[in-house]
Amino acid sequence: MNLLHRAQGCFNPGRDAAIATLRKAEVVACDETGVRIEGSNAYHWVLHSAQAVVHTASPTRGAVVVREMMDGHRRAVWISDRYTAQQGHADEHQTCLAHLARDIAYVVEVSDDPVPWRLQLWLGSVFALAERVNALAAATLSAKRRSLD
Repeated sequence: MNLLHRAQGCFNPGRDAAIATLRKAEVVACDETGVRIEGSNAYHWVLHSAQAVVHTASPTRGAVVVREMMDGHRRAVWISDRYTAQQGHADEHQTCLAHLARDIAYVVEVSDDPVPWRLQLWLGSVFALAERVNALAAATLSAKRRSLD
C-alpha cells in the first residue's frame, strides 16, 4: 500500500483531466460495488462517459460521492441502477439495461407471468440493435427505433 501512496501524485494530473472531461459530458453512466479496503467495507465507484472513465473508492455508498465527483455539474442523462443514491443527478435518468436484464431474468425464473418473458425478448432486441447501431444507415436506425416503441 505504501508504494501506491507514494505513486499517487503521478496519477493526479490524469485523474483531474478525466474528472474535468466527465463533468462536461452530456451522458454519464455510474455504478458502485462493495469492496474491502484494508479490512474495512467500502465502495468502488465507476463513472464514465464516452470520453472518460473515473474510478474512485469511498467508505460510503451515498449520493455524496456523486455530488462531490460532479461538483454541481448536472448532466442531461444519468445512467445507473435504480439505487436511491444514483437518482436525481441529471435532467433525465436511464436505468442501466444490464441491471434491468438481470432483474428480468430473475423474474422470468420465479414467475409464470408472460409479461417478464416478453420484456426479456424485447430487451434482447434492444441489445441486438445496440451491437449493430454504428453500422446502420440513419433511415434504418429510425425504422428500428420506431419498431421498438
